[in-house]
Amino acid sequence: MSLPLPSSLPSPLWSALYLPNLPLEALQSPLPEAPLAVVEERRILRANAAARALGVMQGQKLSAALALAPQLSWQERNPAREKEIVQLLLLWAMQFSSQVALHAGATTSALLIETRGSIKLFGGLPSLLAALRQGIAAQGFVAYIGTAPTPQGAWLLARAGVAEPVLDVPTLRRTLPNLPAHLLGSAGSLTQTFATLGLQGIADVMALPRGGTERRFGPGLFDEIDRAFGTKPDPQKLFVPPERFSAFLDLPYPTASHEALMFVARRLLAALSGFLQARRSGATQLQFTLTSRDQPPLVLPLSLLEPTFEEAHLTRLFTERLARIKLDAPVERVALSVEQLTALKAESLALFPSAGRADGAHEKALTTLMERLNARFADGEIRVPGVQADHRPELATVTSTIKKALPTSGAPPAHTARPLLLIDPPKPLAERHYRPFHEGPLTLLAGPERIESGWWDGNDVARDYFIAQDPSEALRWIYRERRAPEQGSGWFLQGVFA
Repeated sequence: MSLPLPSSLPSPLWSALYLPNLPLEALQSPLPEAPLAVVEERRILRANAAARALGVMQGQKLSAALALAPQLSWQERNPAREKEIVQLLLLWAMQFSSQVALHAGATTSALLIETRGSIKLFGGLPSLLAALRQGIAAQGFVAYIGTAPTPQGAWLLARAGVAEPVLDVPTLRRTLPNLPAHLLGSAGSLTQTFATLGLQGIADVMALPRGGTERRFGPGLFDEIDRAFGTKPDPQKLFVPPERFSAFLDLPYPTASHEALMFVARRLLAALSGFLQARRSGATQLQFTLTSRDQPPLVLPLSLLEPTFEEAHLTRLFTERLARIKLDAPVERVALSVEQLTALKAESLALFPSAGRADGAHEKALTTLMERLNARFADGEIRVPGVQADHRPELATVTSTIKKALPTSGAPPAHTARPLLLIDPPKPLAERHYRPFHEGPLTLLAGPERIESGWWDGNDVARDYFIAQDPSEALRWIYRERRAPEQGSGWFLQGVFA
């Protein structure tokens, strides 16, 4: 028996992130701003604010720009570097939707994200769009976001700077005709022709005879309009994330600045966060590799106690890790890889809140602290106390590195009182008038507790433990060797109660 299909399925809703300055932003760094430009065919393609303040303009010849601003730093456009950036942005966008695609133009790029299925997850469309804006800005990009029921319509709205979402096709068909005609991607070579014919808006293009216009300008113009208006299907080639994460970014200039390296690392970590969320996985072992000229690569491993995909947490850990590294040479490339993914455990929330329980918040905060300490200090410098199942007090408490912290499930029996402070090695005590002596005669209050253990490892003990009180009424934990001592009284002080 087959179930009937619903009469109407929810229409898709696409958000386009239009990146007009991608060629320039692929070179940006957080260093003190200096005049910077990207050049294509000896003409200025993009210039930053400092260069524009000196008179450098888009389309200007490079020689004229250098005459105006001799201090201008410029680089040829690097499509390979832009492609690396776009791939990272596609991975980053996977945290917002499983349907992500790339809309590419001649000199600009845009990400297409199907957002209808994620609206409830983010608490509404405004919250989702705000998260997109914050995430893209945190990586140092300028993006205009347009939202519409069709991918092409969303892209046109983004290019026009229309931030107000268009939620249905009828509204979209009333909005798009008012946009400038030069925004159509297929109109790039027809800008001068449109100006000569007086075609300013998309509505003017739509008013032309379709047959004659297609014969003169080709079918691409009206094909793009049909896809934007939703009268023609516009299937997208969705981005498929790789099986494992391995990415790198080349720096525009070699640098030993930690601030500049963190700027690049944040872009890599943002992409990693999206990749992990798309895979519903977390990472516990990351590896950064810093490559310099004429120097062996510097490998910086990053270990976590619990798998995570949180970008902010990973950024804090790498900041701590990088802070204690002294670079011997300027870095030219930063790479990040994750060899193994760990499936995230589903969290179960309590039906009724209980006192002292915050759904694991305390444990998570402790884990976060330990991971930050582990990232800041060298391996082995931070030791974690733990317990193991052994009745001998000096062997029941152990320490380990944060990575290998022992569980506390093997704790020895706690049916008797134990002091928090143990003295290692135990301090021999004198005996006066048949009483142990420490800063005065000791009064036995409780005991004996007999411990005989360790015959299997050669460290066997046979002791009787007592809780004793000294003249100042402080409580001590002492024992007496049951075997005849070779010298001394056989009494020892091993612990002090708080």
